[in-house]
Amino acid sequence: TVILLTSGVENENGKAGATASPGESSCNQSGCHTGTAVNAGGGTMELTSSNMTNWQYVPGQTYTFSINVTEAGRSLFGVGLECLQSNGDNAGTLTPGTGSQIKTKTVSGFVRRNIVHTQDGGASSGAHTWTFTWTAPETDIGNVTIYAAGNATNSNGSQSGDHIYTLSQVITPASQTAISELDKLNKNMSLYPNPAVDFVNM
Repeated sequence: TVILLTSGVENENGKAGATASPGESSCNQSGCHTGTAVNAGGGTMELTSSNMTNWQYVPGQTYTFSINVTEAGRSLFGVGLECLQSNGDNAGTLTPGTGSQIKTKTVSGFVRRNIVHTQDGGASSGAHTWTFTWTAPETDIGNVTIYAAGNATNSNGSQSGDHIYTLSQVITPASQTAISELDKLNKNMSLYPNPAVDFVNM
């Protein structure tokens, strides 16, 4: 009984290492949540950012994200999310918001930091949104990927009958090419005569 209760409390408070990223399963597994096949429950999950353009990061900048899980008729939702570089290690720094927290799990030798829901942190009717921030790495480390798994539960107090959704989003380094080329153009450009009347040479 103690083991079962402890397992239930752990999952209600979120569980790290279940985002369906490389080396991980999703929440749709024995001992976590079971129901229909992943992404087949009739709901949706969406990741958006209020201040990131074209899913590109500038090193050292902080971005605000929202992740939403929606399914009609459900009133308790969960989430697990992490941001990884190509070698499987953490990329940048995740900071949780209301209704979420950081938990860790060692996967493939890396201690991965996950944003997961708190107990009842996803209680709302029909949908729930969590907001969090991500600070990009201080240097360009190439592409990074956000992996997330969401849960729309049936609130029956057991692991059965829940619907799991997953997504991933690649974030690329912001290109600096246009700025560099414009700078070179300015250094090599001249206008005459100055002042000009009727025409100007460039």
